[in-house]
This record gives sequence, C-alpha cells and structure tokens, in this order.
Amino acid sequence: MSSNVVIIGAGGHSKVVADIIIKSNDNVVGFLDDNVPIRD
Repeated sequence: MSSNVVIIGAGGHSKVVADIIIKSNDNVVGFLDDNVPIRD
C-alpha cells in the first residue's frame, strides 16, 4: 500500500527526498514552501 506524502520545503534537498519517496512506491502529492518569488 502506498502513502501520499507532502514535502515541507522546495529546495534542493527536497528534490532528493522526493526521489527517495517515489522510488519507495509512495506518492508525492505536493511541496509546501513559504519562499514566494518576488516579481517586479
């Protein structure tokens, strides 16, 4: 049975964590991050 996972943070390390989660047959349903890009 696979689990749905939300990753907190959206930086480089979270991509590695997402790869591990996917390879373990679980589902990454999203990333949460409070760093909003500034648009001019």
